[in-house]
Amino acid sequence: MILNPCISFSEPKMISAFTSLSKGGTGKSTLASVITLSLGLADTRVLLIDFGEEGSSSRIMLRNPSPPYLRNILEGTYTLIDAIGLYSLSVFFKKKSLKSEFYMIPNIGSLPILNSNFNYLIVELAKLRDYLDFILIDYPAFQDYAFLTAVNSSDKIILVTEPNSAKAVVSLAKKNLKGEVIPVLNKYVKASSFSKTAYDVIISEYGECFVVPFDPALALINYRTLPYVLGNIKKETQNALINLIARISE
Repeated sequence: MILNPCISFSEPKMISAFTSLSKGGTGKSTLASVITLSLGLADTRVLLIDFGEEGSSSRIMLRNPSPPYLRNILEGTYTLIDAIGLYSLSVFFKKKSLKSEFYMIPNIGSLPILNSNFNYLIVELAKLRDYLDFILIDYPAFQDYAFLTAVNSSDKIILVTEPNSAKAVVSLAKKNLKGEVIPVLNKYVKASSFSKTAYDVIISEYGECFVVPFDPALALINYRTLPYVLGNIKKETQNALINLIARISE
């Protein structure tokens, strides 16, 4: 997947939070990883931060990353800058090998978030806008108040849901999300009445809905398949991801 050249990245400099609130299994980490990989191909300075305790996007992007992890920042043993690593992955697209470069703060293990270092992290992240084009944060499901505060401090909130959970997630979002929400309906199946109903629920609340169709290449993503996923996803999925990236970039 090559990004549309009409998409401008000259002045994004924003923090975008990927969240599904209390619902796991929406494909949120998959989308955060694939979008990071795509932006890394487009010569942008993109940082992905994994807040997951089990290494959600960290496992997809890096498999078994070495410390320092995000939790080490919150423990006070490393600074934010210490934990940022520059990574490079080969991506195979239409028989060509391309290089995607991105920054990442991975995480493996539980987060001691209820301390002053959590507030420090959020403040310091805002300062990185001067050095990066995109800061993408992969938040876990089952968030407590501290996570919710951080999500709402983001410039844009990418609300990821799927057909079976859309109604519940939108209901939670109405009560808890305060920023600019970009709703994403992942794993969409045209022939499914559940998908159609979920789409209507999201449109009714937000007036827009970014549909990402169910795609086996995304469903089976892992560290081994990641280099090939952009070349194997369907054209419809490629277009959906490009449109979503363009919306995030506005």
